[in-house]
Amino acid sequence: MNGRANVGEFDNAETGILTPTTVDDVRSLIETVPTDTRIHAFSTGYNWGLGSSVPVDSQPTSVSLAALKAVRDIDIKLGWAVVEAGVTQAELSQRLVGTARMLNVTASSAQTSVLGNALDRGVGLRRHRTEDLLGIEVTLADSSTHRIGWWPDSVHSGRVPYRYGTGPDLLGLFTQSNFGVITAGVVGLLRRPEAIAVVKSMVPSEHTPVLLDALANALASGLINAVPKIYSPGARTSYAGADRSDESVVYFAVDGPKTAVGALTHIAIEQLGLDPKKTEIFHSTEDLDTASDAVTKLVVHGYSGDVSTHDHLVAATLGAAPASVDTSGTGWIFFLPLLFSGDGPLLEKAYSIIGQHNAAEQGPTVGATANLLGPDIVDFVVSIAFDRNSQTAAAHKILDSLHADFASLGVLPYRLDAGHPLTHNANELIRVVRDALDPHRRFSGGRYLPDERTPA
Repeated sequence: MNGRANVGEFDNAETGILTPTTVDDVRSLIETVPTDTRIHAFSTGYNWGLGSSVPVDSQPTSVSLAALKAVRDIDIKLGWAVVEAGVTQAELSQRLVGTARMLNVTASSAQTSVLGNALDRGVGLRRHRTEDLLGIEVTLADSSTHRIGWWPDSVHSGRVPYRYGTGPDLLGLFTQSNFGVITAGVVGLLRRPEAIAVVKSMVPSEHTPVLLDALANALASGLINAVPKIYSPGARTSYAGADRSDESVVYFAVDGPKTAVGALTHIAIEQLGLDPKKTEIFHSTEDLDTASDAVTKLVVHGYSGDVSTHDHLVAATLGAAPASVDTSGTGWIFFLPLLFSGDGPLLEKAYSIIGQHNAAEQGPTVGATANLLGPDIVDFVVSIAFDRNSQTAAAHKILDSLHADFASLGVLPYRLDAGHPLTHNANELIRVVRDALDPHRRFSGGRYLPDERTPA
């Protein structure tokens, strides 16, 4: 592999890394980096499995925003926080302990950037992370800085944290784009439920498509809450070190008044057809014991916006602390398509593909975690765990095959890895917008914009 180390073993090359500590520093470096050198910006750099912090195009200057660490403001009553790009899940969630609000956390490391994950359209345990974004602060190619969406100190925003405002909504332009360097943002905070019950149940893996449809109906009716998760046998092996078996594990949450949660939980278990003998209910983190596996601890804590156990799972899965994941430990790659919860035949084909790639006992371990983002959409997280000394080529061959196999079903990934960036703009208007905002291509195209040369 050429270039900077990353857990996915993707090839890369850059001219160096700059580390601004203020927004003024960001403006200054945009002005001083040679115009013939692209700028590749990242937050904390923990976009594991998709390329971490490495660039896609050749020889850019990378800019780490990890040192922009300020939580500028928090309003518990109105439910928002203004955070800089380097603020982590751990730092913001800790500020909310004991309050009426909580953060929509992801299942990744506690050290991941709140803003960076949302801008790449990551998935939280409560909802899609893009739904958390209320506003952003962006520095453009001409080094001018702008605030887009809702900001608490803007006379044009009003008091209510409403991201769309009046007129055109520009915020979406800066998700998955590299149209500018995002230095800060306004993140929406969730109301903390009075009571939460988390259900864990072991299910035969072949029942997963039917269970996803049942979970979708339960979500639509409001019987269950948050983002239900189903880990396939391969995913259980990858994440939790479980012995290979034919069982998957499902997790979901039931929120509500203390007087109602217990009854609603038992109704949900019955309606979903779960086996009571293989089902556990956690009414609080105190119900966990030392024998509870790392995935269960993460999910039970995470549904309440608590990331205190997240990095225990990182260590158990990747064999390294977050700061060392890219340089040591297990190799890790993600493939992230979206499926429809009610399409049983498509779901069966997707799981069949995973099973075929996981057939070799001595090869990389391929698993799938199905996250139900709503009654209709399944975030199908395919993970490839591999030995970086002996299985890197095999892991990337599997990744190439997954792209081809799912494309043949008409299914495309919604987040891309560094080895499979977009090669053309499907929408000509994207090119027009890019020409207006970055006419000389100061910013790296990254995974989502083709690597075009400066227009004539």
